[in-house]
This record gives sequence, C-alpha cells and structure tokens, in this order.
Amino acid sequence: MTSVQETDASLAEAFQLDPDRFTDVYDRYFDVVYGYIAGRLDTQTADDLAAETFTLAFRHRDRFDPGRGALRPWLLGIPFNGS
Repeated sequence: MTSVQETDASLAEAFQLDPDRFTDVYDRYFDVVYGYIAGRLDTQTADDLAAETFTLAFRHRDRFDPGRGALRPWLLGIPFNGS
C-alpha cells in the first residue's frame, strides 16, 4: 500500500521496478480521472473511458517522466489526447 507521504516521482520509480505498484496509481487517481471525464461526458462513457485510461497508462507507464510533472496531469491527458 502507498504511504501518504509517497510522491508521484517515488511511486513512478516503484512501478517501473514492480508493475504491481501501478495499483497504487489507480487507487490514488481513479476518482480524479473519473470525475474529470464524467464532468465532460455521460457517466457510462466515463466508466468506460476511465477504465481505458488506466489500461493505457499501465501499458505505457515507461513513458511517464516525473521530471515533466506529476501523475495527475499525465493521466488526465490520456482520455482525450491518448498516451
């Protein structure tokens, strides 16, 4: 489980070494991503697109560069811009 103190950068480092740690990204940001999408589209589409967002994020987790920012903006860019 992710500690409250863990930064996005340290979490990214952790999931690069242990892909199972990506679950912590999901736990931390699913509600944010879902809310962002649901605020722009209907809830059924938001359910599907939020799930697809995390699927793509996991598949392309090696593309996340913590030097360019936090996980939240990276994740929020995926539903409408791709990975």
